[in-house]
Amino acid sequence: MEHAQAITLNAAITLTAMSRRTLWRRVTLGHIATVGHSAASKGRTMLALRDVVTAATVELDAEEIALVVRADEGDAQAQADAGAMFFNKAQYKSALFWLQKAVVQGNADAMQWLGTCYASGAGVERDDNLAVMWIAKAASLGHVIARAQMGRVLPARSL
Repeated sequence: MEHAQAITLNAAITLTAMSRRTLWRRVTLGHIATVGHSAASKGRTMLALRDVVTAATVELDAEEIALVVRADEGDAQAQADAGAMFFNKAQYKSALFWLQKAVVQGNADAMQWLGTCYASGAGVERDDNLAVMWIAKAASLGHVIARAQMGRVLPARSL
């Protein structure tokens, strides 16, 4: 399966923490191979996954690599899960990349995690207003953790 062997340039940037320019230089020098386009690539530049993983700044096991590939293919839940995984590995720039992709697709898990990033200042400037906004959006979609967080911020009024 070709898509399991390749990853987009943008996903490679999140794994390697290299700039687009540096990655292209590595491609030009032959350190990272490009892979032919497929229907799954949607016309995007695809890089050899094995080469990108070798240059990654964080160690990933096979399951985590498969998660990143699914996220790169556009799976919103995989994007949210990849964001959470990178957050837990203190790779905040990568976490934000995946969380923002999932948020655009309306994923409540990603909204809650993005709110957590703003609440803690992880990878972004701390912003309580944005934290509450994202957590409230997740809560409005029924996200259990976000609802509990909002319950602490805005305790239920007695009737």
